[in-house]
Amino acid sequence: MKEIGIGLIGCGKMSQSLTNRILALDKRLKVRALCDPDSRSIKATQELVKSEPEVYDSYKSLVKAPGVDWVMIASWNCFHAEQTVAAFKAGKHVFCQKPLALSLSDCR
Repeated sequence: MKEIGIGLIGCGKMSQSLTNRILALDKRLKVRALCDPDSRSIKATQELVKSEPEVYDSYKSLVKAPGVDWVMIASWNCFHAEQTVAAFKAGKHVFCQKPLALSLSDCR
């Protein structure tokens, strides 16, 4: 069974809760990358996933990481659209918490 690498953009409580539930679904899922401006959120997520995924200063670097197959976006709403587009352009699968964007034109 091939592992599925997950990169988390946004590591706050919402992301931690969702990540906890998702990891319980399939042992192939592994958190491999984190990006969040708050070091406390990074540390809490590392404790949750019981590993030390690579920490990125920029979502642009995270989406390009070769070990990341799937990007989960749980950052501030105002960044969802640009982060989703960057992940798609990098060839990643994307899960984005709502809202996808702040306007219909940004969704398009």
